[in-house]
Amino acid sequence: MRLERKAIKNLVFLRLNPGDDLLTAIREAVEKNGVKNAVILSGVGSVISHSYHVVASPVNPPKK
Repeated sequence: MRLERKAIKNLVFLRLNPGDDLLTAIREAVEKNGVKNAVILSGVGSVISHSYHVVASPVNPPKK
C-alpha cells in the first residue's frame, strides 16, 4: 500500500443558480481562477435535463 498526505493549498467552491448550465459554469470557473489541474470532490443538487454520452468504440475519434 502507498499512502501520501498532501496539504491542500487552493480550493474553489462553485455554487450554481437555478437554470445555470453545469458544464458552462465549470468551464467559466476554471478559466476565471486559472485552474490547470483539478478534481471535483463532490456535488449535490438536482437537474432539469441532462445528456448522457457513452463511447462504444475504441477508435479515435469515436463516432457519435
